[in-house]
Amino acid sequence: MEEVLRAIEEEGKSLVDELGAIERLAGIAEGKPGSKENPFGWRLDDPNMLETRAYTWALLRDQSRARRDLLYLTQVFMPTYPWEKEIQNRSSKILDALDKSVEAAGNVLADWAKQTALQLGLDIAPII
Repeated sequence: MEEVLRAIEEEGKSLVDELGAIERLAGIAEGKPGSKENPFGWRLDDPNMLETRAYTWALLRDQSRARRDLLYLTQVFMPTYPWEKEIQNRSSKILDALDKSVEAAGNVLADWAKQTALQLGLDIAPII
């Protein structure tokens, strides 16, 4: 567990430092991979990237962009592996919450962040 926490601190923190803010992540996620806007090699059809981008737009209260990615993940994307089905299930939960309100979607994401931090033994600030 200590190795996992060290990897998160070393690798994850540098990514967060690089991105700076949720708004920056959203802009990067929309950019063409390998471009000035998105210097990372993320593929635009990568389900992890689409999930991240959808949640980022939901946190930024941009329902149309969040819905665009969530609808793709829940209605177009065809999972091959169990972990991809988990992405699809999570996306469906956020889409259902977003149908109620952007605040409801944000609350689900905040709850997930708290649960994850607790399971990893991390102390994090609220994301919204």
